[in-house]
Amino acid sequence: MVDIEAALDETKKITGANLKSQVLAGHFFDKFRDFIPWVSIDGLVIGGDTGYSITSNGTCLYIKSGDVANYATFCYNNCSWMKLLDSGKVITFDFPLTYIYSVIAQTIWVRMTYDTSNPPSETIAHFGWKIIDADLYASNADGTTQTITDTTVDLSSGFQRTRLKIVFTPGTDCKFYVNDILRVTHTTNLPIATNYYFHAYLRTTEAVSKNIYIGRVLLEKEHA
Repeated sequence: MVDIEAALDETKKITGANLKSQVLAGHFFDKFRDFIPWVSIDGLVIGGDTGYSITSNGTCLYIKSGDVANYATFCYNNCSWMKLLDSGKVITFDFPLTYIYSVIAQTIWVRMTYDTSNPPSETIAHFGWKIIDADLYASNADGTTQTITDTTVDLSSGFQRTRLKIVFTPGTDCKFYVNDILRVTHTTNLPIATNYYFHAYLRTTEAVSKNIYIGRVLLEKEHA
């Protein structure tokens, strides 16, 4: 007769050993999908000059400056995404712009970056978007040199749902999509640093308050 209890114990041992080997090998973390839904600003470092406002309402992150020229308002994650980049594993960085108060006299960065200095470094390892007035630029850098390209998309003020998506294959290319249309592909100065923060930054160039709303952020790592 078969000893059922002994067989079950042996199965548990084998299964446990297999699970242990998988965890040690890191297979559980080869891909993931993270959302920032903006139900709160817990976990964000926020800052700026006197009078800034950064809040969340469940669907959007609201960033507002004071009515002063050369005024900075910013936020970034308190902890970075560790070991984000791996060869052959595609990274997607995707979010909608849902409101822009003005498309003049301002500069905005929304990006994944190795460094969150104020003002933002153009050459620090990063991939993301830069907005100068209404002009939308695709940008990445490797820690020494930046590649930046005008997408030829001019943003409009007011309520909208402009989807900005980056599909980054480390070591190969960085593709920039606006409303699901491929606008720019970069193959130079791709970042290789492994740890990244979400970083949103607004700076005025006139003495008028500026503000933007950013929808939920998706950060995804998948097999190629």
